[in-house]
Amino acid sequence: MIIITFAGKLLGLFRDSIIGSHYGTDSVEGAAYNIASQLPRNFMDIMFAAVVTANFIPVFNLVMQKRGRDAAYETSYRFISLIVYLSAAVTVILMLLARPIVSAYSGGTPDGIVPLGTTLLRVMLPLIILSCAAFSLTGILQSMGEFNIPAAMALVSNVPILVYLIFFLNKFGTIGLCAVFLLGWALQLAIQLPFLKKNGFKFRFKFPSLSQIRKDED
Repeated sequence: MIIITFAGKLLGLFRDSIIGSHYGTDSVEGAAYNIASQLPRNFMDIMFAAVVTANFIPVFNLVMQKRGRDAAYETSYRFISLIVYLSAAVTVILMLLARPIVSAYSGGTPDGIVPLGTTLLRVMLPLIILSCAAFSLTGILQSMGEFNIPAAMALVSNVPILVYLIFFLNKFGTIGLCAVFLLGWALQLAIQLPFLKKNGFKFRFKFPSLSQIRKDED
């Protein structure tokens, strides 16, 4: 697990080094990319720390101890459904407000950052939905004692990004880079599914009722 985690972090450093060397510190594309990537990342950190780690994981473990794995899975279906609906709503709202958000971040200078940053932010914002779902599945895996797959998430996501940076960045540019970040997060979500399916996890959307929430709390 340590080797996998270290490899993922190493690739992440290599990725950031290539991005930094390509865009520098003063380019319009580099500034627009930095602005567009900050908001989804900050939101992901908040969701992981405040919602998944502090709320979902303890409840999932408590339900699994009291009522068994299947009941815990049912609780996770309702939680993931709710968090996906909410994150999708937030994503749509932020897409509509993308231009004023980028304007506020950039301070209005230099010219060209706001239109490009707005486009890039709208491409990057679905990261919020993917990360919420991925973090939730990670909490389930870790609760079941599986740590290697979560450790491999950064490794899996950084590989296509590095391939893009080395071979395709000059052709498809910054918009393509933002799109491949979405692909990387989709892969983080996807690699968790086979193990969960093997252990009886069969996700389906379920919007939680108030009575069911009270039952889970009890």
